Amino acid sequence: MAVGTLHAGEGRNITPVHAKIECEIRGQTEEVLNYLSENVEKIVKGNSVSYDVESKIERAGYSTTLIECPDLLEELRDVGKQIPEVKEIIDLNAPVGGEDFTLMIKRVVEKGGQGALFRWGCNHRGHHKGDFDLQDTESMPMGFEVFTRFAQKKNGV
Repeated sequence: MAVGTLHAGEGRNITPVHAKIECEIRGQTEEVLNYLSENVEKIVKGNSVSYDVESKIERAGYSTTLIECPDLLEELRDVGKQIPEVKEIIDLNAPVGGEDFTLMIKRVVEKGGQGALFRWGCNHRGHHKGDFDLQDTESMPMGFEVFTRFAQKKNGV
């Protein structure tokens, strides 16, 4: 669990009347996410009881295990191999949990479609940081080329 924000109190020597914590859990599978979620709820409820305070949990987002569609991934790999700037294609071969896009693919698959997720390397200071800014003019065109060619292939262009 990562605590992203904590807002409490009016001064260093005043016991806060209200507090707000914003946090996030991420896991590799839906089972891990459910386990973590249940434990966060237990911790919050346990602290509420032990300190005799009220608490409320609001879910702001959710993700699930990435559903793989091997045929679509193979097509995506083939497109990547045709682009000279793509130097290497690495299969992650692990469930990707905590990624928002997993919900979209899950819904597409439930409706009879297929989905795929790919990442490409780029230069930036890291995700989930206050100063995140993608200023990579070298790899962005390559990623766009993969998207474009894949869309053209799927649409018979």
